[in-house]
Amino acid sequence: MKRLEPIEKRERAGLVQSLKRAFWPGILGGLAIVPYGMVLLFWLHAHVDVYGTKTLQLLVAKPTPLLEFVQHMVISYAFAIPYVWALEQMRSWHNRSRTFHLLLGAAYGLLIWSAVNSLMLPVLFHDKTPWQLGWYAIWPSLTGHVVYGIVVALLARRQLRLVQATKVRASEV
Repeated sequence: MKRLEPIEKRERAGLVQSLKRAFWPGILGGLAIVPYGMVLLFWLHAHVDVYGTKTLQLLVAKPTPLLEFVQHMVISYAFAIPYVWALEQMRSWHNRSRTFHLLLGAAYGLLIWSAVNSLMLPVLFHDKTPWQLGWYAIWPSLTGHVVYGIVVALLARRQLRLVQATKVRASEV
């Protein structure tokens, strides 16, 4: 049986860079949807952050708003990592238009919502899926995830283009 080789230094460095580069797009993407979520929660009484609260209640009997916010930021960062990593692998995509990245980010937000919020979490918590509950249970979370994806995509694009420009300038010197 062939022994697995350890991750090469360059690959490990690339992963570390992805972790670093995903931080601000993830955090700012998470922050971007907080005001939207507050409006939905307090004025429209919509279903927002239901699974964030349920997940925290597995660990803490009464989660505080601060703890929920910290959890939201950690999850926002975590979901930005695969997007930034994938974008870094697709070097030809760095210079594509803002519209391309806006649509790619919207698709990523839709993917997160579809896989996690509309399927995985309802199954894990033995809840009905949003599709079974109706449009009122779908649109608030779906819209928030799409906005998150767009913010992450546009910020990741900007960040990678700056890195690319810095490398070009450094090679010219």
